[in-house]
Amino acid sequence: MQCGTRLSRETSQPIKQQLGNQKQEYPQSPQAERRQVSVMFCDLVGSTALSKQIDPEDLREIILAYRQLSAEAIHRNGGRIAQSYGDGLMVFFGYPVAYEDNAQRAIRAGFGIIADMEQLNARLMSEKNIKLDVRIGIHTGRAVLGEMGNDDTHEQMAIIGDTPNIASRIQTVAPVNTVVISAATYKIIQGYFECQSLGYHTLKGVPQPMEVYGAQQEKDVHNRLEAATGCLTAYVGREQELETLVNLWQQVQSGNGQVVLITGEAGIGKSRLVQVFKKQIAKDDYVLRECYCSPYYQNSALYPVIDLLERQMHLASKDSPEIKLAKLEQLLHKYECQIELVVPLLAHLLSIPLDERYPALNLSAQVQKQKILESLLTMVMALAAQQSYLLIFEDLHWVDPSTIELLNLIAKQVSRSRVLLLCTARPGFNFLNSNYEYFSQIIIKQLSESQTKLLIQQITGDQVVPESVIKLMVAKSDRIPLFIEEMAKMALESRWLGQGEGTDDVTIPDTIQDLLMAKLDRLGTAKEVAQIAAIIGRKFSYEVLRAVSPLDTATLNSSLTQLVNANLLIVVNVQASYVFKHSLIHDAAYESLLKSTRKNYHQKLVQVLEEQFPEVVETEPELLAYHYTKAELKEQAIHYWQLAGQKAVASSANLEAIEHLHKGLELLLTMSFTPERNQQELAFQTTLGTALVATKGYAALEVELAYKRSEELCEQIGETPKLFWVLRGLWAMSAGQARYQTSLEYGQRLMSIAIAQQDRSLELESHFTLGLDLFWLGEFANSREHFEQGIALYEPQLHHSHAFITGQDVGVASLAVDSWNVWLLGFPEAAMGYSEKAIALAKQLSHPYSLTQAQACACWLHQFLGEAAVVVQLADAVITLAQEQSFPFWLGWGHILRGWAIAHLGEAQEGIDQICKGLTTFQSTGTQGWLPYFLALLSEAYGKLGQVEEALVVVAKALSEVQKTGECFWEAELYRIKGEHLRVQLQQTKAQAQEAAVEECFLQSLDISRRQGAKSLELKATISLARLWQQQGKNEAARQILSQIYGSFSEGFETKDLKEALVLLAEL
Repeated sequence: MQCGTRLSRETSQPIKQQLGNQKQEYPQSPQAERRQVSVMFCDLVGSTALSKQIDPEDLREIILAYRQLSAEAIHRNGGRIAQSYGDGLMVFFGYPVAYEDNAQRAIRAGFGIIADMEQLNARLMSEKNIKLDVRIGIHTGRAVLGEMGNDDTHEQMAIIGDTPNIASRIQTVAPVNTVVISAATYKIIQGYFECQSLGYHTLKGVPQPMEVYGAQQEKDVHNRLEAATGCLTAYVGREQELETLVNLWQQVQSGNGQVVLITGEAGIGKSRLVQVFKKQIAKDDYVLRECYCSPYYQNSALYPVIDLLERQMHLASKDSPEIKLAKLEQLLHKYECQIELVVPLLAHLLSIPLDERYPALNLSAQVQKQKILESLLTMVMALAAQQSYLLIFEDLHWVDPSTIELLNLIAKQVSRSRVLLLCTARPGFNFLNSNYEYFSQIIIKQLSESQTKLLIQQITGDQVVPESVIKLMVAKSDRIPLFIEEMAKMALESRWLGQGEGTDDVTIPDTIQDLLMAKLDRLGTAKEVAQIAAIIGRKFSYEVLRAVSPLDTATLNSSLTQLVNANLLIVVNVQASYVFKHSLIHDAAYESLLKSTRKNYHQKLVQVLEEQFPEVVETEPELLAYHYTKAELKEQAIHYWQLAGQKAVASSANLEAIEHLHKGLELLLTMSFTPERNQQELAFQTTLGTALVATKGYAALEVELAYKRSEELCEQIGETPKLFWVLRGLWAMSAGQARYQTSLEYGQRLMSIAIAQQDRSLELESHFTLGLDLFWLGEFANSREHFEQGIALYEPQLHHSHAFITGQDVGVASLAVDSWNVWLLGFPEAAMGYSEKAIALAKQLSHPYSLTQAQACACWLHQFLGEAAVVVQLADAVITLAQEQSFPFWLGWGHILRGWAIAHLGEAQEGIDQICKGLTTFQSTGTQGWLPYFLALLSEAYGKLGQVEEALVVVAKALSEVQKTGECFWEAELYRIKGEHLRVQLQQTKAQAQEAAVEECFLQSLDISRRQGAKSLELKATISLARLWQQQGKNEAARQILSQIYGSFSEGFETKDLKEALVLLAEL
């Protein structure tokens, strides 16, 4: 054919039809969306020169042929031709429909165009002596896509952003007939394709030089783990799970077969655990068989087994039936099967025609199926009889019913074999009666925060990762390893590792963006519902969604059902509420909306909530605060953040309260300074102080900052009823810092305000502050007087609301602390009554902080009484509550008391360790008080261990703290404990001078306790002194002094100290 001869009409007509009908193959795109897209630019090389060589009509036919083959390759891989520029094409992969491997598809399409061009060139060379070349450039990035313009300017597939420009410029530097990709695309596809860096290029319109890669060929990999071979991140956590698997494997090798089901969310590391386990036992002699279930074959009987057999037989599509049958026979010989019986069964399973050697099976479908299952079971047991057998079934949540039957058959037989049946599945799946002794389920949970930090550290190396980034990882990834890994890798390339700021708007990692959008794009109308629901939040109410959505009820319900069936939403309550299964799915739906659309929906949502859902406004003010913030309506947002903080404090959700209040303060700080604004900030700061006391401790720096700022605001505002509560906060801070004279002054100021205002509620609070100050200072009678007056004033209905300001119920606290006074003053039974009332009241009020406080104070009382077993029980309750509610102050307290108790129950070293752990936690709150008492407990524990020298060092430190702070309520006991340690030394050294020192300590303890009126401590000191005198032969003096103190008690004769005194009196 000569140059200029037209291509046949048969060649050109299908091109026109295909390109003309192209629009109908895709769903209508929305007006506009934000999303990640891989953009391909494909351009003919030298078309300008070509246009000078041939007739325009012929050139048109050539270009149409080029477009047709390009369109076919593009469509095969899920791409969409957005625009045609004569001989150039702009193609989207990821819009309007995303696939989880958009970037891979773009490269495959590019390879397909280049391969198909060879066929076109062969024809063009023979017909016109022409050869066409192409250049292909691909870039992946974020953009706004959709309809734009009107009438003549209307574009159905417009794209705004730099992504198409970069793809176009990359195409210009591509060698002919190659696919060149950007570094952004390479990051997503690396491991799946062989690529070579082509260096950095300066591209027109792009500020910085960009590295580009030449994509060469696709690698032979099947999943992410294979693609990541050689560069998998270090395995973090799961030590216990791996140890369990190894231990079970050892049992298998001994002939005790096991069945293990590993369950966990997608991406949480089930397959990785299996991979690590296989590596762990790699040197063992065993048979390995791996089966994979697929979502596409859930209704294909025995699909995982068929796939396994075909892989073992190395079946190829080109194999003839005779070859396939021969391969089956060869395989079955390894299993020592009865070939004539098993071949027909498995040939039927594998759809392999039989030859004349095998008669047709005249069996019913059910019988045939049963015999196939029995044959497969026999094959498993035959191999297991020869050596250990690891049989793995992955992703059982996609398993077909027949495979379940087979698994149950195998599971029932493995107990007396060397088979480990190891399965993985998502939560909620099981296939075996878990009562079998040889069945184990390993539930893989989210990583802990510490493991998350370690995983991030493994990825980021020496980079410092700010705490805000850690929090972001936890919140966004649900602590799922795959998501954490991708987010950490993204962080390495971003600014937020360096400064830890501006992370609130961090986008989804490019590497998983397509995966998430693919789930949404397959939904049709349901996608719009997901987007609107994402505006409401990760969890949303059906009724609220219905009120906001423009869709009719039938369409809405159908869409929600579709979202649930697609495993994107979880039904919390039918027709009541739903939750996005993963935070990143929620984020993907949210981020796909334009900013203006989001803002409008947020504004519409708060209007709907306020008008139609008053119960939501009342119970979830933080929800309105969030949406008003997103709608950029600051005043309303500040109002609701304040309500949310106050409500959270009232329900003891202190961590949440801190978060709400900080968000409101951030907005408030952008407002002009006015008296009204200062009043509002004062309310924020005082509420914040309450929440910080509960979560950080009374003396934490954050507490000091909140109350100092509150004091400044009070001075600026002038007379304000909040001054009392600000001073109350400063009192608590001073007391926590062991500045007791300062706290006493604050307490006196509080009482002056209460009396001046004739406010009995404020008097009640003032009595508590003065009572506790005086307790620390060893004035127990005066302390008790204040507590008793406060208890007399207390009415739960009137005064429990104070807990929302101070963090504690003043009635509970007064009863709990006063129980110490009552015991110290010599009334142990009455003291126990006070303590029991405090705990009962706290339970009645359902106030976690007050209950923790009451139980912690009860720990002290029973420690005073020497009841170690009771202390353990109470301390365990304190520790549990403190951990649940994030009360570090009480958590440390609980560990210290528990440590003392177990030391006295015979586990001295463990007790010392726990006391030290508790002290570390307790002092991390900044608290300086209580230390003499806690050190006394530690000293006793060292004494129980026989480490007298260390015990004396600790006592000396405690007495030094008494001198430094004036906290002397336990001073008498410190001298007695010191004397007891010195007496142990005396027994070892027999030094007479030491004996005088022992006596001096006991006498000093006696003197302090008498001066303080602490009769119970006086009894303890007297018992110690009387025993010393007994050893010295001073029985009469000992009897006299002991008899005197014993006779002063009117109750508590069954308590440890009084019983000991009675026994000693009998000895004397």
